[in-house]
Amino acid sequence: MKEHQMRLSVQQTLLSARKYAKNGQLEAAKQQYLSILAKFPNNKPAQKGLAALGGAQSPQTIDPPQDRINTVIALYNQGRMREVHEHTNALLRQYPDTLLLHIFSGVASINLGYIDAAIERFNSALRIDPNNVQAHNNLGGALKQKGNLSSAIACYQKALQIEPDNADLHNNLGIALAESGDVTAAQKSYQRALDINPDNFKFITSLCDLYEKTNDLTGLSDILSKSKNSTAADNANVLYYAALLAFREKAYERAKATLDRIDPISLIKKRVIAFYELKGKLFDKIGLYDDAFSAFSDMNAQAIKSPAFKQNDPDDYFARISSFLAELKAAPKLLPNDGANSPASNAPCFLVGFPRSGTTLLDTILRSHSQIVVAEEKPMVAAVRHEMDTPYQLSDLENLDPDKRSFLQSQFFAELDKHIDNRDINQICIDKLPLNALDAPLIEATFPKAKFILAIRHPYDCILSCYMQYFKLNPQMANMVDLKRIVDFYCIVMETWWLSQKRYGLDFHMIRYEDLVVDMPTEIEKLLQFLGLEWETSLTDYQKTALKRGKINTPSYSQVVQPLYKDASYRWKNYQSHFEAYNDQIHPWIKRFGYA
Repeated sequence: MKEHQMRLSVQQTLLSARKYAKNGQLEAAKQQYLSILAKFPNNKPAQKGLAALGGAQSPQTIDPPQDRINTVIALYNQGRMREVHEHTNALLRQYPDTLLLHIFSGVASINLGYIDAAIERFNSALRIDPNNVQAHNNLGGALKQKGNLSSAIACYQKALQIEPDNADLHNNLGIALAESGDVTAAQKSYQRALDINPDNFKFITSLCDLYEKTNDLTGLSDILSKSKNSTAADNANVLYYAALLAFREKAYERAKATLDRIDPISLIKKRVIAFYELKGKLFDKIGLYDDAFSAFSDMNAQAIKSPAFKQNDPDDYFARISSFLAELKAAPKLLPNDGANSPASNAPCFLVGFPRSGTTLLDTILRSHSQIVVAEEKPMVAAVRHEMDTPYQLSDLENLDPDKRSFLQSQFFAELDKHIDNRDINQICIDKLPLNALDAPLIEATFPKAKFILAIRHPYDCILSCYMQYFKLNPQMANMVDLKRIVDFYCIVMETWWLSQKRYGLDFHMIRYEDLVVDMPTEIEKLLQFLGLEWETSLTDYQKTALKRGKINTPSYSQVVQPLYKDASYRWKNYQSHFEAYNDQIHPWIKRFGYA
């Protein structure tokens, strides 16, 4: 069950009701008992507890008839969230002080993607009952989805002050801490959850996921070994991590045997996608390419069915970037003095390209240099974009006045300072976010003559790798679940970049992934010359840099800790039949980047 969904454990709810009653919070106690009786009308402890309250409630509180609450609970248990949302909102107009309705409405809102509405409902529930653990927990889940991790963590911590032995809360706190980058605190929270309930597969797999994402395969192996003594040892979700460990240890036969034991129906929803991804990567490694492509297709089909895909709008984003490209194509030629702004002395360098082009490898190598700091996929350019009039036109960028430019630069650095502590202004700051290539005109307007690093990989390999990879979905990555759309997306990004480069004379250095993995020192030395830096021996120890980073927030986290390998180069040849329909679109880029 998802972390933000209500825990309808009868025993836990009874304990909560008794605690409320003992503290004199009679209305809150009543709501707890009613929630049990709605589902289990003959539950004796709940009947007795409610009777002991004597129907007590504040004189101002009026609740809806029990049959209407029963209808909401029945709809919720059937997963009919839109109807839950409609029923609860209608009832709340008549019964605004019913705690249970606010919580049900909030949970339904989260499932429908109405995160702001959910936050409002959970806050309303807490105004009614400031110590309601469900409301604190669910508010934490909503805030986490919103990206407000510090507030989410505070919610879970507040709930744990009320119920310090609630294993679910410790697990949810661990999830938020892990996402915030506090790996040590996350591990402690997960371990506390597991100490409370050592047989719960959720808590076992939370620790497994943390160890695997931080490349701690020893820790992953240890937790899986310990789980063999629990009742969760044969749980499909635990077996998934056993298969993943075997895959990462290159024990492919063991990985396949373990995957064969897993029925995807037994996996939690988010892990079904990961299951097909792992299956595809395993088949690719052992040379079963048709089976691999089929597994990746299953992975993407599952992604399209997911709530995350429905909450994002790939078509709206795709239409916007297509429209901007059309504007760039139709723009009149710049006059000689147009856009001739003085270079920005404080400009960062921008590492751009298309996802899966080797940018994480470059990031890890470059951050090993003492004079470089890298901001990995942080929203500095998005913060600048937010301060422009929306929608802005190309002419707005090309006629930016100095005061506006200075303001936009300040917004960039204000956002940067949220993500890099004690930034040394004498270091070169590299903003690594591949799809910032689409914002090249905005970046050039904000930081005239800024340097760009353009990461390139064979177009077919780049596109194939995106199809083979499940990304955390947002409006951009929701365009990565269909092969034709990935091809179109790639062409738009590259054409936008190339037209921008020609129009503004962008100062850039192109580096090809295939050249990098063949002769890293030579390629990096050329890049350092572009940046005005000298070679340092620490650059050859980039794997140590990767391991020290802990959690790397890109899909390449498991690859950058390995020695340079060449088997990802020209992988597309094993799948070339799937690209025949796109040859005309892709061939110009193959030629332009020197792969013809």
